[in-house]
Amino acid sequence: PDTIQELIEARLDRLTPLPRRILNLGAVCGRTFWTRVLERLAPDVDVPPQLRLLESESFISLRARIPELTYSFQQVLIQEVAYQTQLVAERRATHSAVASAVEALYANRLDEFVDFLAYHHEHGDDPTKATTWLLRAGDRALRLYAAREASAYYRAALEHAEGKASRSRAEEGVADVQRLRGEYREAVATYEHALDAAPEGDAITAARLMRKIGIIRRLLGDAAAALARVDGALSRLGQGHDAERARVLLEIGQLRWQQGRYDDAIATLQQALDATDAADATDARAEALKQLGTVYVVKGDSPRALETYAESAVLFRTLGDVLGEANVLNNMGIVHRKDGRYDEAIAAHTRALEVRERVGEPLGVGTSRNNIAQIERARGDLARAIGHYRDALETWSRIGYKQGVAIARTGLAITLGENGEPSQGREMLGTALREWEELGSRTYLSEAQRYMAEASIDEPTTAREWAERAVATAHETGSEEQHALALQVLGRALLASGDEPGAIAALERSRELLAHSSERQEYARTIAALAAARASIEGATEEVARLRDEARRIFGMLGARRDAELLERGAILAARRGARV
Repeated sequence: PDTIQELIEARLDRLTPLPRRILNLGAVCGRTFWTRVLERLAPDVDVPPQLRLLESESFISLRARIPELTYSFQQVLIQEVAYQTQLVAERRATHSAVASAVEALYANRLDEFVDFLAYHHEHGDDPTKATTWLLRAGDRALRLYAAREASAYYRAALEHAEGKASRSRAEEGVADVQRLRGEYREAVATYEHALDAAPEGDAITAARLMRKIGIIRRLLGDAAAALARVDGALSRLGQGHDAERARVLLEIGQLRWQQGRYDDAIATLQQALDATDAADATDARAEALKQLGTVYVVKGDSPRALETYAESAVLFRTLGDVLGEANVLNNMGIVHRKDGRYDEAIAAHTRALEVRERVGEPLGVGTSRNNIAQIERARGDLARAIGHYRDALETWSRIGYKQGVAIARTGLAITLGENGEPSQGREMLGTALREWEELGSRTYLSEAQRYMAEASIDEPTTAREWAERAVATAHETGSEEQHALALQVLGRALLASGDEPGAIAALERSRELLAHSSERQEYARTIAALAAARASIEGATEEVARLRDEARRIFGMLGARRDAELLERGAILAARRGARV
């Protein structure tokens, strides 16, 4: 290789000044270069004859005539030698000149040249322009979820940044990438540095950074710190800051529905939507609609949730935001599961998982795994459910997403109990309950309490206590659906303790609430339990048979094999006890 390089150097030395100058300019442009750019760089030279001479000497070759007259170096080593034999100061000046030429020649198409301009300005002699274009390239890479490339651009921008504003902006970009990768503690520290570097009086930048810190604090399980940050962000914003105000309100709305304050969340998210209208912020509007759909889900209004999700998905698709669209698809899968449309739900979650894995977003990967686990559990495939729950728990534990850890642990615990490992399930549920208490999240606390009651069903007194807690928590949050599910478990606990009248009352109320919901499987579980409770009543034979037939039909339609087996087993046991079935 040394001999080849020396040979090339000797050939270059034999060139006269004009063709060598053109060759050097081309080497700085890159492996390929355009004639129009060279003519801009050397206005005093008749460029085409020099290019033909270099082509005849086999240094370069014509690559294309349309849409641009384009040449390329015959060998990479020719370009490298021509580049390296130039003075550093000369190369840096030429890099800046190449970038300026492209900016002037293709002023209406600069989005096509973002990476090109970032590269040449980075190697040029104008640090301000280098920072500007490196930030633009980082933003573009982040929009495409190319995390590695985005991080490299932002860190390069940080090296070139000279003022507080540009340094803060570069650090914010680095933190955005860390957040995407699930590096939450690193992201918080970097956002804090960016906030410290932000220019005084720049309210929008300060509010944006405080909002992002609040988001990470929420993911790390510190709801109080998160709320303090977003409240502080909101206080910074004045008139004309509608776009950022909408994004801050979005985060406040999410914190409120996770606390179980559904009506407050809806009101806050509606304010966010109003602000997006004023600011024409499509991305924020898409996110607000997604969040609003989620509140409708937890309130048990599936039709309205699906309608809102569909509107959100259209906006994300319009923006070309594949991850945003995948997040909505994931949420629609949850609605399909609640409606008992398991094939549609699995398809939606699988598609969302593919996007999230491709993008490299662990928060979403864990979410998809957890949601698939819920469906496998509903279908009765407990082994597959346990595998997916464990994957979700490991993924969320790795990134420190505390609410996710509690969600996955709760699901895994009850599934282990159903799979014949009740003691391990109860122990894990105890851990999950402590996690929910620490998080201060009322939305999922009732579910965890209900699962603890189910896991303790062989200890009727304990089961009843946990079920009563679940009923109280669900009532406090105003979630009719969670209230109905808690009443179902309370009815089963009362039945196990021998209180048939109390069990029937709780189960009848559960049936009444679930009759108008989309939770068909839970409705079937309630009427199956009601049949068991009524089986001991004299003269209830026909009603018991009707309830069991209806539950059997729903389980069969949903493909809920385990529930169907438990129903039949319960009927057999009741017959053995002498109940009139």
